Amino acid sequence: MTSDGLWFEGENYHFFALRGFQLAAEIARAQGHDLYGDPGTRRALAAMHTSPIRTLYPDLTMPARGDSPFGVSVVQPRFAELWEVGLVRTNESVVERLLVDLYEADVPETPDQGLVEISEHEVHRPASKFRRSQLGWRALLWMRPESSPAKRTPMRAVTVFGDAGVVIVRPEPGTYVSLDVGGRRGGHGHPDLLQVNIFLASPVVLDPGTASYVDESLHWYRSPLAHNGPMLSRGNSAMFDGWCVAVDVTDGWGWCRSHAGRTLAGEPVFTRTLIAGPDFVLDVVDAHVEDDVEVTLPIHLYGDGRASDDLTEVRAGKALGRVTLVPRPGEDRSLEKGLGAPSLHFAPGPPMDFLVRRATGSGQWIQVYWTTATDLEVVDLDEGSIRVLCDDRLYRLQWSETRATVRASDSPEVVLKGRQTGPKAADAKPRVPHRRRISVPRLGRSLDPRTWTENIPPE
Repeated sequence: MTSDGLWFEGENYHFFALRGFQLAAEIARAQGHDLYGDPGTRRALAAMHTSPIRTLYPDLTMPARGDSPFGVSVVQPRFAELWEVGLVRTNESVVERLLVDLYEADVPETPDQGLVEISEHEVHRPASKFRRSQLGWRALLWMRPESSPAKRTPMRAVTVFGDAGVVIVRPEPGTYVSLDVGGRRGGHGHPDLLQVNIFLASPVVLDPGTASYVDESLHWYRSPLAHNGPMLSRGNSAMFDGWCVAVDVTDGWGWCRSHAGRTLAGEPVFTRTLIAGPDFVLDVVDAHVEDDVEVTLPIHLYGDGRASDDLTEVRAGKALGRVTLVPRPGEDRSLEKGLGAPSLHFAPGPPMDFLVRRATGSGQWIQVYWTTATDLEVVDLDEGSIRVLCDDRLYRLQWSETRATVRASDSPEVVLKGRQTGPKAADAKPRVPHRRRISVPRLGRSLDPRTWTENIPPE
C-alpha cells in the first residue's frame, strides 16, 4: 500500500486488499488489539477506506487504472458493506457522505442477490438500488443500527496522491479532471504516465483498464497506444518518472501541471497542463526532445470517434464528448483502430476509431475537450494565449510553470497557483516503515477433523 492509502496496483486490487485488512483488523479487535486506535496503524487503515472515495468519478464508478476492470460502479451492496464497517471504525465524514449517496442513488432496482453476496467473490454488476438490510454478514454484524442522516458535503476540490501518482481536480460537482503522474504500480501497472481522465457532467476521456488476463486483448490494453498519454514513438516512455508541479481550484476553475522525465531530478521530456472550467477543459502537451525523435499523442474519446475532414475535431459517436484541436505545424493526424472499453464481464471492447497525433522534435499539442451541452466555436492561439469562444462568451487562457489565468469577457480574472513541492532527489534515503509486532495466540493442540462431528447437537 502507498503512503496515500491506495493499494499500489489500482482501485480494483485496493478493494481486494481492503477486505482482507478489514477482516484481519476485526480478528485482532476480538483478541484485544484495536488497530483503528493504534497510533502505528490508525492513519493507514482510515486512509484505505477514504482514499478510493476521493478517486471516484462523478457517476460513482471507479477509475480503471492499471489492470482494473472498466466501469465498475460502487453502487452495489458489496461496496456498501465495506464502508459501513469502515464508518463504525473510522468515523470519517467522507465515508458517511458516500454511504448516503449509495443508498439514495437514482438507479434501477434489481432482485436481491441473497446468499450470493455472502461470498467473498467479486461480481461486477450494474449499479442497483438496495437497502441496508440487504448487505452481507460483516456489515450486519458490525455496522451502526441506524443509517446516518443525509449529509451532502462537497468532494475535496484538489486531491494529490504523490506516492500513488494521482492528481485530481474537481472545480464543480460534475467536473472531474485527473492526471496519472507515476507512482508505484507493480506488475499490474500500465504505461499510462500523464494519462488524462475527464468528466464534464458525462464521461469524455477515461482510462480503459483491462479485459480478461487470458485474452489476446491484454496486449492492447497494456500498450501505451491504448491510453491518453504522450509517448515516444520509439523508446520506452514507461520508464519515465512523473511529478506534479502545480494544482489549484478557485471560482469554478481548476488546473494542474505535471512533468514526466527519465529521472525525477532531470529535465522533463513531457509536460501536460490542464485548465478545467464549467464547460470545457484545455489540454496542452509539451514535448522536449531531440530534433529527430518522433513523439505520439493518442486521444481516445469515450465512444467511437468520428472526425472532421481535416481531423481537427472528433465527435464520440453516440456519447457527448468532443475534442477540438489546434493544429501543430508539421504534425501528422490520423484515425486508427483499437479496442474500446471492456465490459463488466471482462470481454474486450468492440473495435473503435481513435485519434493519433504524431510529430518530430520538440513542440506543443493543444486540444480542448467539451460536450454537446455547450456550443464551442473558436479555438486559436493569440499572442501566447488560447482564445476559446464558448456559448457566446470569449475566454482567454494563459499559463506558466506555476500559474494560470482565465479571463472571460464578462467576469473578473481567475488566477490559479498551487505550486507543489518539487520531487525528492533520487539518492534520498528510503523511508523505513514502522512495523508493530502483535502476538497471536496459538492453540494448545491441533484439532482432529474426525472429532468435529462430536460437537454437532443431536436432532
